[in-house]
Amino acid sequence: MSKSRKSVKSLPAGLRSKISKTTEESSPFFEYKKGKDREYLVSSPNAKQQSLLTLSKSQRVQFLALVAFTLIIRLYNLKHPDSVVFDETHFGGFASKYIKRRYFFDVHPPLVKMLYGLIGALTGYRGDFEFKPIGLKYVTEDGEQLAPYIVMRTFPAICGIATVILAYRTLRASGCRHYIALFGAFLVAIENSLVTQSRYIFLDAPLLFFIALTVAMYKTSDVQKPFSLSWYTSIIATGVALGCAASSKWVGLFTFAWLGLVTARKMWYIFGDLDLTPFDIFRQFATRINAYIVIPAIFYLAMFGIHFEVLKYMADSPGLMSPNFQATLIGNNLNDVNYDVSFGSTVSMKHYINGDFLHSHDLFYEKTKNQEVTLYGYQDHNNRFVIEPSNVSQMEDIFNTTKSVLSGSIIRLHHTSSDKYLGVTEEKPAVADYDYNKEVTCAKYNFNEAADEANRMFNFEIRIAKKYSKEGESQKVIKSIDTVFQLYNRHRNCYLAATQIKLPKTTGSGQTEVFCIENPNIEYSLFFVESNTHPALPADAKKADIKPLTFLGKFLEAHKTMWRVNAGLTEEHIFSSRPNDWPFLYRGVNYWGEENKNVYFLGNFVLYWCSTISLIIYVVTKVLVLVVRKPTDIFSQVVSDSYNFYEIAGLEYFLGWFIHIFPSFLMQRQLFLHHYLPSLYFALLLLAQTFEFITSKNKVIGYSLTVAFALVSLYVSYHYAPLVYGLDWTKEMCKSSKIRDSWDIFCENYKN
Repeated sequence: MSKSRKSVKSLPAGLRSKISKTTEESSPFFEYKKGKDREYLVSSPNAKQQSLLTLSKSQRVQFLALVAFTLIIRLYNLKHPDSVVFDETHFGGFASKYIKRRYFFDVHPPLVKMLYGLIGALTGYRGDFEFKPIGLKYVTEDGEQLAPYIVMRTFPAICGIATVILAYRTLRASGCRHYIALFGAFLVAIENSLVTQSRYIFLDAPLLFFIALTVAMYKTSDVQKPFSLSWYTSIIATGVALGCAASSKWVGLFTFAWLGLVTARKMWYIFGDLDLTPFDIFRQFATRINAYIVIPAIFYLAMFGIHFEVLKYMADSPGLMSPNFQATLIGNNLNDVNYDVSFGSTVSMKHYINGDFLHSHDLFYEKTKNQEVTLYGYQDHNNRFVIEPSNVSQMEDIFNTTKSVLSGSIIRLHHTSSDKYLGVTEEKPAVADYDYNKEVTCAKYNFNEAADEANRMFNFEIRIAKKYSKEGESQKVIKSIDTVFQLYNRHRNCYLAATQIKLPKTTGSGQTEVFCIENPNIEYSLFFVESNTHPALPADAKKADIKPLTFLGKFLEAHKTMWRVNAGLTEEHIFSSRPNDWPFLYRGVNYWGEENKNVYFLGNFVLYWCSTISLIIYVVTKVLVLVVRKPTDIFSQVVSDSYNFYEIAGLEYFLGWFIHIFPSFLMQRQLFLHHYLPSLYFALLLLAQTFEFITSKNKVIGYSLTVAFALVSLYVSYHYAPLVYGLDWTKEMCKSSKIRDSWDIFCENYKN
């Protein structure tokens, strides 16, 4: 034993304890060693890092006080409004369908919707309430509750409360001291848009909880001893949480990308740690591969397996499902689809790509006043057309005998409900109004022989697409389901086609536009017959052999359709916004309103703006450090622990913000402010980490700024609380609170 150690040991116990404590506090969080050939960072957390999540008794009391405060503001008056709010019409309605086990299509994965259905079922709800339209009352005048909406709203509220708890844990694991972690969690608790979104039957609060759980468990594993039971638990919990996020909304896939990047960075330091054996490095790598890829993938597949198993009955409107998909559902009636298509057959035709029915109805194009022809996603009498020969003289016996329709046959399509014929005019389409496109409509046919020239607009040649049709007879003769074909209008030299272009709801149906184009992308000009009846067919006529899809087939078809429909949600909405609007809170969304009350989805502008500024500060700081310091200085004694925490956690949170917002810039679909919430969560974590860095440099200034900022943020949250909770307000207060002209709050709702 050295002389110095003997001298310390000989000191009184109290003084020896004080010296030991001082030495422990001054030891670095990050240990940097010199190897034989190079310096390296010790990747395993030391005792000081492992103690970050340990709370004293007083800290537990303060933390529980924050939780109690969060419970109050998140659970307050969930029964109001007592009517359907915004997207509750969708997700509440989906819960009803789960309870009735009727198949439906949605663009989002099923986990949260299934949980809402489960909550409803456990309360005895039978799924009879339709959740539409917006504003429909949940409670009758006699006080009878038509749906368990309060219990269902409690679930996202609890998810919001749990997210606050996870924010605290995440910040502690990121090196934030107790009071700064409380401060960061407090900001998450009071932020107006987060509070609003957690009060209703929406997907976003559960989604954000799963994302926050992924982040918290990942950060927790960073400060735990590798290969310990607690470390394995945190690693596996990260993967499960990631699977939950991806199974709630595809935004969870952005979280997967974030986790991949931060894990790659972590593995870089593990590979460079000379204290580790090759086997230790392999175990670290293999554990993360299984936890972060295999577990989420299995969980995601399992959620769709449960989804398909629960929704096993045919819906009234099968919508976007292929016949092979429908064949897996009970009550599909596909055993009765006649296989042979003849002149005189009444058919419904589906678009090969969109999966929607060729459709016409009693609505008219604004410019030409001609009848609309569209693609429609549901079974309807307006989808029915009779196949007739182009030659009127051949019409006499088409309903008494059957004659096959061959590839190359010239036909007319008689729209039964309007008693008009499908045709192509010389006009440009309403929306896809390019010179090479022609308008498709349904119009009256003139059976006068002198009108033959004018009637040519109604003549179509059926051209079978052999590549897309089933091999055999169906490549020569039109057969239900198996034959895929184009409808070519000889008179206009164009093919019927459709993409994702929608007709405007303001002047039309809002359905997918059908047009005629000379040189189409072939897949967008393909159709097939799904239903087929003919009066001359015997009862024992050959039926279409529709093979049910396997689970994998259903899974793949569902995802293709989800992707396509999601991309097709391009129509403008009165409250839609773009990603560049979100960080500075350009506008909100009106969710609900009645006299003297509004629920307007709007963030706390102080938190939005300052969290955005913290992102900018981090980038500027990072650039300056890269310019001024050597790469080898990072984690060395030249750099303080406080900066190391700011650098590591700051980069992780900045990446989280960026990865969750950047894909939105590439999307042409309809977007709203609530799509920013995952990025906002990461921005708030970075804001708190910035306050931690300031406090580490000067406690007086840091704590003073923290308290002042918390009070200002709380005041703003309180001031705009009437918009969060739908409370009484005044017109004057409403107008004076619109600090940006773009905040389109309906102040006219307030009569006082």
